[in-house]
Amino acid sequence: MSLFRRAAAIRRAALRRAILRRASVASKGSPFAPERRAPLGRRAGAAVLAFTGGAASLALLDPLALHLASKAHPGLRALFDAAARLSPSAAFLWPCAAGIAVLAALFRREASRKLSAIYQHGLSVLGFVVAACLSAWAVASALAWLIGRARPKLHETLGPMAFRPLDGSGDFASLPSAHAAIVIALAAALAFMLPKVRGVVIAVACCLAASRFMTGKNYLTDVLAGGALGWATAVAARRWFEARSVLFATTPQGARRVKGRELVSWSLNRIAARMYG
Repeated sequence: MSLFRRAAAIRRAALRRAILRRASVASKGSPFAPERRAPLGRRAGAAVLAFTGGAASLALLDPLALHLASKAHPGLRALFDAAARLSPSAAFLWPCAAGIAVLAALFRREASRKLSAIYQHGLSVLGFVVAACLSAWAVASALAWLIGRARPKLHETLGPMAFRPLDGSGDFASLPSAHAAIVIALAAALAFMLPKVRGVVIAVACCLAASRFMTGKNYLTDVLAGGALGWATAVAARRWFEARSVLFATTPQGARRVKGRELVSWSLNRIAARMYG
């Protein structure tokens, strides 16, 4: 009986030491410390500072970037003109929607389990791309309509701080750039699905987005805001799909992986066997 009492005493002492250790570490700002919100004055100061920095960027940084872009080498401007023409817009979502419809029809009629899994994976891929890009375009377009910032072509007459909220015309829908939002959202979606080539994909997307202010379609801050919005919507779409174990999965070690790689390899090998026989 004394042995059980001694074991219980040792266990209580160990538990007491663990509680004291956790309280000591929490007082030093560890992850166990209770979350403390910043005072209202500090948060208001941070908001004022962010607003002031944004206004300064609109008033000072954008005219400077616009002037430097107009003085760029003609060959560089021609390169960015070509990139602007190649930059995807919301129109590319229509072929994606058509592809979803075709894959859905094939998936319903297919009896083979392997081919059904391939069609389902294709639906997941196209659905993820459409979800990321469509949400980026919708949010960016709505914000541009609400903000109503004038485009750079009106800079000489109205300046960089001209706003007409709810104007509805394309001349007053510069901030944020919907094109940059779609480009970065598409690049982020491809980078999440193809991590081995994400550096190349992101670099190409940055060049395509930069063509918007290099060709005078948007200001620099418009492009930066649109790119940040596109990345955020792609991350949100990935989390939504991952929470439902569609296209993305999490290993027991906490690492993220893309599902369906074996299906893609099998389908590519089958296509190559049919072509080369």
